[in-house]
Amino acid sequence: MVDKKKVIKLKKQYLIFFLILFLFLNYFLFFKVGKGNIEYLKHYQYFDEKENYILSYASMKHAKKYQVTIKKNKEVIFNQTTSSKTIDFSLPQVKKGDDIQIIVKGVNLLGLSRTVSKRIKVENPILKVNAVSSSHDSGKINGFKQIILNSHTENAKIYYTIDGTPPSKSSLVYERPIYISKSMDIKAIAVLDGYEDSEVSTFSYQLLDKRPIVYLSPSTQGDNYGVESVGYTTEKEMMNKIADIVYKRLVENDIVVYRNKKVTTHKEAALDSKKYDVDLHLALHSNASDLSQKGKYSGIETWIYDDNCVIAKEIAKKLQSNLFSIYYKKNSGNRGVKTSIDVGGLLETNPKYVNNGILIEVAFHDNRQDAKWIVDNIEKIGNNIANSIISYYKEVSK
Repeated sequence: MVDKKKVIKLKKQYLIFFLILFLFLNYFLFFKVGKGNIEYLKHYQYFDEKENYILSYASMKHAKKYQVTIKKNKEVIFNQTTSSKTIDFSLPQVKKGDDIQIIVKGVNLLGLSRTVSKRIKVENPILKVNAVSSSHDSGKINGFKQIILNSHTENAKIYYTIDGTPPSKSSLVYERPIYISKSMDIKAIAVLDGYEDSEVSTFSYQLLDKRPIVYLSPSTQGDNYGVESVGYTTEKEMMNKIADIVYKRLVENDIVVYRNKKVTTHKEAALDSKKYDVDLHLALHSNASDLSQKGKYSGIETWIYDDNCVIAKEIAKKLQSNLFSIYYKKNSGNRGVKTSIDVGGLLETNPKYVNNGILIEVAFHDNRQDAKWIVDNIEKIGNNIANSIISYYKEVSK
């Protein structure tokens, strides 16, 4: 007779044997962290004098994370855990000629690990152009967005693509803001003689609605009185009349328009504008001389924050030129496009608070002739301002 107890015991032994074998094989085939090596450490100095290092190491099979440690004279000066096999970092404690030890420990899901180590002498940094940045973060966008690229490297030339291909020196040259007419990926590099090209920067945009979005902010100053004898009441009333005309004309041309109907201060208008992510914030005002020189000055002027506001500057130049073309004085009164940063900064032009902020001073309400020109030409002024905005967006979208 077969001894059932021996059979059961034997089966258990076989089962344990195969289980151990299974675990053993799995350890080597599926769990054990594979060999790796440190491929390179690149030391870069950027145009703005910031220095950083890029470390690359071969991927260790089955490793899910890497513990990177750098030592100088046995002292840990850098320690970071990452899932990437390339990391960049700064080492302010290190200078040319220093010996450092790089230790990379690959760890798998079971906590099993393997460590590789390498000693490196720090060399002179490679001069490198700063990476390209964008005025808009990647993501979903509404409105007539124009992307401003910048490498923050003086005299660097930016090359870019919009078809998903890697940029090179034979790609499109960035010369002006890029109009987003459809969903697209912008890839860009910055290049400067004597420097290594920047890393490729990628910005992805999903366009939901490409109609321009404009915020009209006529003056809320109801206590600014003009020359009453010619029919000029208050700055608030007259600028709102002009805004009514601008609003109507823009909407007729498929432009989305918001207004400062429920706000009472410049700051409230800026906050209201910001929530709509507008493409243009246009404040409408009339000007006035100091009380001691009341009525002395005349003319039209347009304000932006500074010359770095390239889109606002383009639109402002068009607004100023076109509005002056209908002004009653032909040889004087063109006070030009001005930068408010020089006079402390006008809130409704400041890019911290509004997008592409412009403030128009539509003549002087304390000057008799200027005030009369405004009163007699409300519709003409409103249509002129609206037509400047419409023509700008049409030209850019071609």
